[in-house]
Amino acid sequence: MDLLWWISQLATLSTILLFLSGLNTVRKIRAARLSTGISVAPFLCAIINCVLWVKYGLLIEDRAILLVNAVGGVLNVFYLKEYYSYSADQASLFRPILGTLCLLIVLLAFVRYSTDDHDVAVHRLGLIACTGSVMLFASPLTSLLAVVRSHSTESMTFSFSIMSFIVSTSWSLYGHLTEDVFVMIPNILGVVLSCVQLSLFAIYPAPKKIRRVGDLGHLM
Repeated sequence: MDLLWWISQLATLSTILLFLSGLNTVRKIRAARLSTGISVAPFLCAIINCVLWVKYGLLIEDRAILLVNAVGGVLNVFYLKEYYSYSADQASLFRPILGTLCLLIVLLAFVRYSTDDHDVAVHRLGLIACTGSVMLFASPLTSLLAVVRSHSTESMTFSFSIMSFIVSTSWSLYGHLTEDVFVMIPNILGVVLSCVQLSLFAIYPAPKKIRRVGDLGHLM
């Protein structure tokens, strides 16, 4: 067993564990019997991200990328179902869910029918998936700025930040070993952002008695 195998196992296991953190949100929704106050956007963005990477994994025949994002996609569809079930205004969710489906259809159709060259299709889908992951990784920047302004990390979770660092680092190494820049680039950004998050815990330590559980936020 070579280094690539071990890195792929670490990346797969850690990412699935990070995806499972969404169960904390589901528990809170079920306990309150209402999803009000929790945004549906992270679930929809994660579904888009996972579907794109599943397709990418299929095109390049990469089982690690395929497996982890297939699991992530299924989990996030489940989270979305739970969110919808406990929504006080289910009709308002129709537009964002339909928009997500339409966006996926357009993107996948573009990759499928814009070229007959397999390598070109892989490059285009990789670029799209990479861009989506960069945007997803960059989304916590607003909350990081809020932490700096408030001088408190009560809104963050240390364990979640540690897991994000492990996931991003393992996929960065995996991308390096497989010479896949589309995997490597967004995850290098994830490593940087995770380091910033962890440094904030040292600069602005939160009171020990309360720590809010982090939401789903890292996709490959």
